[in-house]
Order: sequence, then C-alpha cells, then structure tokens
Amino acid sequence: MACFWVCNIRDINNIRYDDRLIRQFDIDREKLPPLRNSTDIAGKISTKAAKELCLPSNVHVVMGAADHQCALIGSGAVRDFEGHLYIGTSS
Repeated sequence: MACFWVCNIRDINNIRYDDRLIRQFDIDREKLPPLRNSTDIAGKISTKAAKELCLPSNVHVVMGAADHQCALIGSGAVRDFEGHLYIGTSS
C-alpha cells in the first residue's frame, strides 16, 4: 500500500495509513485492506491449488512484495553497489 501514497512510511517499523492523506484523496477508509508485512503468512495453500501444482497441502502462502522489489531479489543484485536495471510500470 505504500505505493498508493496513503500511508505514513517515515518509520519503516511502523507503517500505517495516514488519515489526513486518505481524506485528501477522498477515499473510503472502510474499503482499505488491513496492512500486513510482505513476510506475513496469509494462510495455507488451498487443497485445489496444492493438487494442481503438485505441492504439499501444508505450504504457507505469504503476502508477497511489489514486482520491483521481487525483480531486484530475483536478479541477484542484493548487496551494496550491485547494479540492477528494471524497466517496468512500477518503477
């Protein structure tokens, strides 16, 4: 949700919705989902998905991250000064 400009992200350990920004953009706060960390477990894989993907039924599903951050990790450029070129709609 940080990419949607309605969160206070100044403290990385306390990201939360900013009521002032929500009002400014005239958004119905009741329609916004609860904020979760990208590493939080959302639940377990469904039985149907586990069968279709040949996975065990106890696989955890995590919240995930934005495509730019996932592409960065996938590129392997995760240390200081390692380059990574990303051309996409989120960046």
